[in-house]
Amino acid sequence: MGDRLRILIVDDEPSIVKALSAMFPGDKYETTGASNGNEALERVGEKTPDLILMDINMPGMSGYEVTAALKNNPDTQKIPIVLITGNCGKESRTKGLEAGAIDFFEKPITVRDLYNRIEYLLSVKPWV
Repeated sequence: MGDRLRILIVDDEPSIVKALSAMFPGDKYETTGASNGNEALERVGEKTPDLILMDINMPGMSGYEVTAALKNNPDTQKIPIVLITGNCGKESRTKGLEAGAIDFFEKPITVRDLYNRIEYLLSVKPWV
């Protein structure tokens, strides 16, 4: 099967984690889910993902806080993070990018657009 790219999907809605996981072919990607920020940090500590897709509004730690924590840690600062949220608006986008996210998607998500963007980000690896 070769080396699959690891994607961590973080959202407090299990149906969203499941739906996002389903868009990545299993022969090319290995997806793992987390339901909140603390669990996301645990998963990253267990096995470093190649990319993180993360909701912003979650109980406990927000996606902004998780992003900032990962970017402030030398061991995890290069992991690309794509934030996904229902919070439409320039302020949310700016706050996410300032926290260290590499990209930002607003719900509702067009699966094809998100998948194509993730494919592109993983192919060019602009964060390295």
